[in-house]
Amino acid sequence: MEPPRKHRRRRWPILAAGVAAFTAVAAISTQVAFAATLFSDTFADGNTNDWSKSGGTWSVVDGAMQQSSAGSENARNFAGSTSWTNYTVTARVKPQSLASNGFVGLLARAKSSTTFYRLALLPGDSVQLQAVNSGSVTVLGSASRTVSTGSWYTLGITVSGSSITGKVDGATIATGTSSVAATGRIGVQTGYASASFDDVTVTDAAGPGTSNSPTTPVPTVSDTPPTSSSPPPPSSGWPTKTGDASVSGTIKVSGTLDGGMKRYCCIGDGGQSESQDPMFELANGATIKNVIIGAPAGDGI
Repeated sequence: MEPPRKHRRRRWPILAAGVAAFTAVAAISTQVAFAATLFSDTFADGNTNDWSKSGGTWSVVDGAMQQSSAGSENARNFAGSTSWTNYTVTARVKPQSLASNGFVGLLARAKSSTTFYRLALLPGDSVQLQAVNSGSVTVLGSASRTVSTGSWYTLGITVSGSSITGKVDGATIATGTSSVAATGRIGVQTGYASASFDDVTVTDAAGPGTSNSPTTPVPTVSDTPPTSSSPPPPSSGWPTKTGDASVSGTIKVSGTLDGGMKRYCCIGDGGQSESQDPMFELANGATIKNVIIGAPAGDGI
């Protein structure tokens, strides 16, 4: 009798700026959902028309939104909808100057100009997740983290119900609970600091549905990209990206994710170690297509 075969986890090789179009197939019937983009701004158009500023001196410099008044006590810029509830906002942030009493922050659920959740980079190599209520600050959690002027950091805040989570470069800094704001816009803020902001993205809190099958699925993997509904590969050269999507942590995909030829970057250290987090994690039966993966791409897919 032939011994039973062992199923192995397949690691997809990734090429810098390559196009990913893979399908993971499983014997399971599932209702699924995946995160949808609610807002994105790379400032490639050279303006901040979708933003509403309060204080500071704002402009687009070298393809990024910049607040250049280092002496401004409270400079804020807001975008999005006041009705947004559960979502994740990420942005690349670069402090240009940071006074001893200064900060640079990303905001979520801003229900007013003085009430919101904030992930703040602080002098002294500190990061804090804060609930700000009418200007009064409550620290939900903090961590020691190198904060250097002139360096880019990817900040992320996830708000889901009363749970608030802050991340820096994909690593969770703190998770706390608060009822300060149930809905609100996103924003960026500086206090006695100047900074640049880029690749701002907001995704909803959609997650996988419930399996209709009580049995444990046995996954298989197809090495051949789907042909019935996917566009053919480019005949020559690499495709032209339609935009950029900043990745601060592994993106879990259930169902079908059509990247619309956006370039997804960056996660990991650029090395070959398989201990890095993957950029995409596909559930059984999931499909990812029309995605340009930029280096560093972590452990790929």
